[in-house]
Amino acid sequence: MTQTPRGRRTGRSVPAVYGGVSVLLIIGVLALALVTPPPSTPPMAAVAPAPQEQVEAERIEQTSRFGEGDGGTGDCQPGDPGCEGVGVQPTEDPAGGADDPGDPQVVESSAPGALRRCYNRGLTQSPDPQSPPCKAEVFAGDNGGATSSGVTATAIRIAIPMRGDNQETYEQAIRAFARHFESYYELYGRTLDIAFVAASTGTTSGVEGRRAWARDVIDVDPFAALEPATRSTGDIAFYRQLAEVGVVATMGDSMQGTASIPSLRGLQGVWSVFPTSEEALQAAGEVVCTALAGRPAAHGGADVSDLERVFGLLQLDQDGERVPTAPLTNRMDACGAPYVEAIATYADDASIEAALRSLREDGVTTVLCACANFQDNVSTAADRLEWTPEWFLPGFNDAGVSSGVTRNHSATTHEQLQHTFGITAQLRRPEVVSGGGRERFEEQYWYTALLEQDPDITFPEQGLTGTSIRARHVYAHYAQLLILVSGIQWAGPDLTPTAFEDALTSLRFANPGVGAAPWFQPGVGFGPSDRTFNSDYAAFWWDAPAVADTNQIKNGRMCYVAAGTRYAPGVFPSDLDHRFFDPAAGCR
Repeated sequence: MTQTPRGRRTGRSVPAVYGGVSVLLIIGVLALALVTPPPSTPPMAAVAPAPQEQVEAERIEQTSRFGEGDGGTGDCQPGDPGCEGVGVQPTEDPAGGADDPGDPQVVESSAPGALRRCYNRGLTQSPDPQSPPCKAEVFAGDNGGATSSGVTATAIRIAIPMRGDNQETYEQAIRAFARHFESYYELYGRTLDIAFVAASTGTTSGVEGRRAWARDVIDVDPFAALEPATRSTGDIAFYRQLAEVGVVATMGDSMQGTASIPSLRGLQGVWSVFPTSEEALQAAGEVVCTALAGRPAAHGGADVSDLERVFGLLQLDQDGERVPTAPLTNRMDACGAPYVEAIATYADDASIEAALRSLREDGVTTVLCACANFQDNVSTAADRLEWTPEWFLPGFNDAGVSSGVTRNHSATTHEQLQHTFGITAQLRRPEVVSGGGRERFEEQYWYTALLEQDPDITFPEQGLTGTSIRARHVYAHYAQLLILVSGIQWAGPDLTPTAFEDALTSLRFANPGVGAAPWFQPGVGFGPSDRTFNSDYAAFWWDAPAVADTNQIKNGRMCYVAAGTRYAPGVFPSDLDHRFFDPAAGCR
């Protein structure tokens, strides 16, 4: 591959849409070719990446921050400024939901003026409701060749640091995702050149290990890089190293379990799938002030349930790093919510027990675990103290919610899990199929996309009791690639890091059916000061059985408020406290 100097070039503007008359003629021809009989749906609306004001949510409990929530109006409707039709024939969808993923998606022609199919009533590029606005025109012509480092006339190199168990299966899934995106998206005559990068040094942990791995990534000359396959307290050093040389980078869930990346400030060119700990703690502070403070700790054990809430912030020090709690405490100070803080060492049982004892002695009723994981030794320490406070998980330690609580907490901690609730930025956890605890991953679009390209992939082998590869990691890989191809598509053929950033920050995602069946997907989108993709939250509580059934659902299941409704910051309901542990609402 020809090496090109790493630098910034001014990208060509996104190609203008065709004129109205030509568009109507093309639509008429394609309607006959694609659909029989022709659908009766409204004209397609597509979005060019131009800065616009955010659309306000129409339903307070269903975020429409980034587009069309259930009951919302959508970011782009026929006739809206910047939403002129570009010659797309939408699929018939009487129910108003997602299109059938099995429908034809591409017009098999590269002639000038050829069009590809759009989905979700013409609002998205693929059947995935998290996908970007549809670009219908099929590109034909000169793409400019090597427009940037990692870009040639035929390929865009994406580096993925990879090591550890089940690497072959992860790689199989990622290659299937790459084929999926190539089949749906406009990449201007280029394919995705996936380069899996092993570490050249013996260790990948810590600051020096992460810097060394970043240098290995840079050596393959990528346009962009995904997060390392394993998390470490040195992750921020990895991203800084890439930013210094202009490599676009994405984060999956690495910052969800470490204090090393509390925010994206200062990390130019880095894009995150999930909210950082800073953003999640700000949202948690809103829930505390809006719905929890000044009320009795009704979800705790008998020793605290009649007491007005006093909050305890538990921080776990891991290799000298802790999650900064200022985003939470600043909000609590503003609303007068009482709290005390305690610090313990991550893997030191005695230190954790001492911290919890001090919180109990200070009258704490509700523990906010600002921890990398809500881990087993935290809950067992509370068991030893015979203390059953409320446990509020504030949305950035989702690894603990989706795997640590499920797999690691022993049967002795079930009393603690019965008092556990919080918010989560992760996808709604799928239902469980009887027999071995297997989960219904077909409820999530990334899994549909995976099987579409590789129906024989052996994932998942099991469900909650352990998987051959972890579902949250696979979704994180899919979502990172989705971020990259969204920016690549709307940057245009003259692909550079600057063009990529300009496209993503101004792009409007329609988000049809956000937070609703069948996918219950989070709302997504970016902005000039927002580089977090999934930026809203579901509220949940934990349904813990009296005895763990390791053959079915170990340690219980997540129950979602309003079946998994998503709440954007600023719209958490004031009566949310009464919706946790609501037996009338069931578990979904």
